Amino acid sequence: MIFSRKNETKNLINSIINQAANLGLSNQNIIEVKEFVEYNESGIALELIITQIYEYEIKINKSFYEDVERLAKKFKMEEDNYSFLIELITD
Repeated sequence: MIFSRKNETKNLINSIINQAANLGLSNQNIIEVKEFVEYNESGIALELIITQIYEYEIKINKSFYEDVERLAKKFKMEEDNYSFLIELITD
C-alpha cells in the first residue's frame, strides 16, 4: 500500500513536470525541479513549479491545476500556497 502511494505520487509529480514543460516553463526550471525529485524532494519541486508558473504568468489549463491541487493535498500544503494559480487558467 505504501509502495503504491509512493508510485502514485512519483507518477503525478512527473506528469506535472511534463505538463509544466509543455506549458512553457523554462528548461532550466525543469532541470532544477527534476533534481529535487531525484533527491526525494518532490514537495520542494512542486513549490518551485507553482512559484515559477505564477511568476512568469504562464497560462495553464484546468487539468494542470487539478493535478497540482491533488499533489499539494497529498503533501498537506495549505490551499493558499497554490490556489492563486486559478487566475492563470485559460480553458
